[in-house]
Amino acid sequence: MSQIQSLRRILFDTTTSSFYYNYHNVEPDKQSWNNNHPIFPYLIRVLKPELIIEVGTYKGVSAIEFAKIAESLDLGTHVIAIDHFLGHYSYYLGESDESLPFELNTNTTRESFRWLNIQNGSPSLYKTFMKNVITSSCTDRITPVQLDTVSAYKLLHRIGITAEIIYIDGDHSYDAAYWDLKNYSKLLKGGGAIVLDDYGYSGVTRAVYQFLAESWSDRDNADEWIAAFEYGKAVLTRNRSLSVTSKLAVFQSV
Repeated sequence: MSQIQSLRRILFDTTTSSFYYNYHNVEPDKQSWNNNHPIFPYLIRVLKPELIIEVGTYKGVSAIEFAKIAESLDLGTHVIAIDHFLGHYSYYLGESDESLPFELNTNTTRESFRWLNIQNGSPSLYKTFMKNVITSSCTDRITPVQLDTVSAYKLLHRIGITAEIIYIDGDHSYDAAYWDLKNYSKLLKGGGAIVLDDYGYSGVTRAVYQFLAESWSDRDNADEWIAAFEYGKAVLTRNRSLSVTSKLAVFQSV
């Protein structure tokens, strides 16, 4: 039994895609942000990953993009898409920019609250995710894990799952971003790469610097992380053969 089959058995009591039953009353909704960055097709083409872990999938648009890229390259890549599917607290406050204090936020339309599509007192993000995957014909390539990122990490670590590419796009606060990076870096296969979304947000940026500082402070560690940044994306890898900076629009390499 493959790792994905084992994971599906644990989560859904099946090894097939039968848990993707059709939500007839749910409309596909692929509202998302910045999913078409050239770093992703580059990494998928070069690393030819068996597995990609996405930490914070929202409505699944990025996961679907990864699956479609892999399919176009005739790769058997599978995507594990992690999210609690409850939304960020700022959505409930109606904030469009979580970096602004509540009293300074100018969003009076509660657009972000409507993203949750509350039905019967609960967000519909999981149903929307499932519908998006179904209508994109990616049910055999994507497995959702409906847990918070810490619990999901413990589950994947416990059953020995590792990935060549890890995409972190969860809570952008410093503590959450730091622990997502700290935890999921342990699930990265040798030669793989971590991509962090929304580098430039203060919490994500601080988390990356703290993680790298801790790594680089170990002078006995000959296998140090190398990193490249642009506003919006950070890439961390130990694979010096990767030309990640060529795929970032305006970058710093350290």
